[in-house]
Amino acid sequence: MLSLLVTAIGLLAQTNNGVGPRTTNETVVSPAALPGWRGPYLGQKPPGLTAEPFAPTVLSIPGKNHHTISFSTDGKELYFSRYPEHVTMVMRQVDGVWQAPERAPFAGWEAVFTPDGKSLFVGNGDLFRVSRTTNGWSQPEKLKGAVNTDDYEYYASATQDGTLYFSRRVNERAMILRARPSQAGYGAVEELEPVVNGENAFHPFIAPDGSYLLFNSYDRPGGHGGPDLYVSFCQPGGGFGAPVNLGPGVNSPDADLCPVVSPDGKYLFFTRLGKDSDGNMTGTPYWVSTRVIDSVRPKPLSQ
Repeated sequence: MLSLLVTAIGLLAQTNNGVGPRTTNETVVSPAALPGWRGPYLGQKPPGLTAEPFAPTVLSIPGKNHHTISFSTDGKELYFSRYPEHVTMVMRQVDGVWQAPERAPFAGWEAVFTPDGKSLFVGNGDLFRVSRTTNGWSQPEKLKGAVNTDDYEYYASATQDGTLYFSRRVNERAMILRARPSQAGYGAVEELEPVVNGENAFHPFIAPDGSYLLFNSYDRPGGHGGPDLYVSFCQPGGGFGAPVNLGPGVNSPDADLCPVVSPDGKYLFFTRLGKDSDGNMTGTPYWVSTRVIDSVRPKPLSQ
């Protein structure tokens, strides 16, 4: 299990000693043009309660790891990370037709939209924000306050009130932390309660209203082999409840990673990382109805 975790996290997080998100001189080859690809979500048939590959003819490429599937609020842009190049890619809908992936106009990876759709969080070992302007995206701005340290910070999302949830890796232990906005950027950082962080927990996605937290973890009871996807629901008195595994309709013996929920709240996207039939380590995006989250939500105690 440890070797699988090291493989998964190693492919999803590479230390960068630069002062900002790194750039790369590697050539990224995009798939062919996409004539006929129209409609919401690349024109793909929506899934049910069992996860299905998302647009595999474009997004599943042997030896590539495509993850962190983030749609804009209007549904006309899709951002995702591509490894091993460590770049963010974008697909755009132009005159109703989806265009082939191309490099995003900013550095960094694991791009996740803020709930208002006006910014993206990106990272490279520190966390940054890029914001929409009248001329496109801004340059990445390093998050201020106590969020970034000498340790490895990555994979951030936020609630509607700006509360930030993110991962930090310290001495090979992964944990999820929270920071609330302040005049200085972000205030004191707090580690989430042991019920969440008792085992390695990483890749948090917080619901915009803060009602639930999706994340990765491993070696918990009822796991399915590799790092799995879990959900923890906000409790009436505050804090998060015991994490619930999303089950065999979502998780697999491979590494199921990087949860992001679509802006309309209908679909959960994630990536399944494992060796394909030719032995290539490949990350294939999947999607599933968010009804799978509701299906494991604890029922209220009867009065």
